[in-house]
Parts: sequence; C-alpha cells; structure tokens
Amino acid sequence: MHLEILKIRLQAQSSVKARNSPQIHKPKDAAPWRVLWLASQLDGLVQMATVHNALLAQGILVYFMEARSASSDACRRFDLIILHTTDEPHGEIEKAIRQIRATCYAPILILADNRAKGWLLTALPAGADAVLSTASPIEVILARCAALLWRWSNRPGFGSD
Repeated sequence: MHLEILKIRLQAQSSVKARNSPQIHKPKDAAPWRVLWLASQLDGLVQMATVHNALLAQGILVYFMEARSASSDACRRFDLIILHTTDEPHGEIEKAIRQIRATCYAPILILADNRAKGWLLTALPAGADAVLSTASPIEVILARCAALLWRWSNRPGFGSD
C-alpha cells in the first residue's frame, strides 16, 4: 500500500477518538515529539488508526515506514519507535530490534497482533522497552507511549542530542 493511500485512510478514521486518553506532557518549549511507526505491512496500520489519531491529537508527529526499509541511523531521529508486528517469525523481530539498538537508544514499543508469551521472551531481551497486544485498550497503549516518552525526555542531557 502506498503511503499516500494510507494517509487518506487514516484521515478517514480521524473521527474516531479515544476516550479518557492520557495526556502526554512534554517539556516546555520542546520541539514536538517524533514517533516512528515501523510495520512489516502498511496495510495493517489502518486498524491502528485510533492510536495514530490520538497521538496526533496530542501534537506528536507520527511517521510511517516499512520495517525492512528502516535503518538504525534513520531511527536515531525519533523519540519513540513503535514496531508493529503481525506474523513475522520471532527471529526477524529480534534481529530488527537489535539492528535499531545498534545506534538508537530511543524507547521501542512492540505492538504484536498475538499476545503469546514468546513475544515478551523474544523482544525484551533483544532491547525492546515494552510489548503490548494490538488488542489492548487504546488507553493502555497511549499510557505506555506516555510513560516511555516521559522517561525519554527526562533523561540527563535531553535536548542536547
């Protein structure tokens, strides 16, 4: 799916809002946070339009890229990496996380379509900061994003990157 078609589909879903979404507070006078959303199949992102739109509503810039196209250097420009997995083998996810971690210290959130314990046991030791199911309530996904972004922005030296 082309990125422009994806943007149109996501905009069409923008009327869907998450209730009781946690507010994500960033440091005063800071540039907007940038989130890189990596997915093996951009087609599957339409189902996550609510998360995307809730992040946008809070002034967070969200960029999409196919996971196989992402280099670790490209990931360094972002404050949070969301790696959306569908049916990839665990070894491929582990490899992708380690590749990102080679040069990027931004938090990595894995959104997995299946909630098997194996995803936790693969992703966390490889360097992911959190693993959630795409079936998790929107408020839980946003709360985890908020926590990861808050910790990232409150690290020593933030703003001097």
